[in-house]
Amino acid sequence: MVASDTFAICLLAVVLATTILAFGLGADAHLIITILVLGIATAFAETTIRARNNKRDPK
Repeated sequence: MVASDTFAICLLAVVLATTILAFGLGADAHLIITILVLGIATAFAETTIRARNNKRDPK
């Protein structure tokens, strides 16, 4: 599902980079988990919304 959507992949890459940076700077584990959960939820929502829009208005 996510593999076909470049924006979601880019979003997950940014979330991963931010998580690595937060971990490297010694952020609390709760903050790192929150970053990951919000990023994954955002990418999933973006993919779902785009899939619904493509069903309604195929190109």
